[in-house]
Amino acid sequence: MASQLPTSPIAGAINSFNKDGLKPTETAEKNPLPSSADVKQEKTHQNILAEVEGGAKLRHTDTKEKIVLPSADDVKQEKNRQSLLSEVEADHSLKKVTTDEKNPLPDNDAVQAEKKHQQFTSGIEGFSKDQLNKAETAEKNPLPGTDAIAAEKKEVEMRTGIEQYNKENMKHTDTQVKQVLPDKDTIEQERRNSLNE
Repeated sequence: MASQLPTSPIAGAINSFNKDGLKPTETAEKNPLPSSADVKQEKTHQNILAEVEGGAKLRHTDTKEKIVLPSADDVKQEKNRQSLLSEVEADHSLKKVTTDEKNPLPDNDAVQAEKKHQQFTSGIEGFSKDQLNKAETAEKNPLPGTDAIAAEKKEVEMRTGIEQYNKENMKHTDTQVKQVLPDKDTIEQERRNSLNE
């Protein structure tokens, strides 16, 4: 058979190919058969076609039509719609009216305020940090003077003296309430003043 192959470079390469480097494989033929569900569906389809072609006997049935009547709200809406349509389509005598288009422009103050606002925002947006002078922040923590320290020390000593005072050193005293009553002349004078008023 090798002598019958045409002599070409490809045929020569095939003839001289070393088959020992190939791995053995088993050839598996795949012929997918239909599943049982597919077969059952096909049979059902064929049976229906055969019955239709063979003139199968059918039963007589009466079809019942269900007519749904509109509700009271639907009827009311339809009547309103019909009355509006008939009113719009009816002949009307309307007055001739000219429409004035009004486009109120802002007054001069509003325009000036808007310009100021735009200049302000553009000044902020376009501000260059290079124009700023360099400044260093110095932290200052002023301490109180000697007079303030002495006054605060005196106040603290007074508070501690009051808070730590021993109540046992106090003597018991009775408080006498003295109420001076007006004399006879004062009462007489007040009575005369009240009568005169």
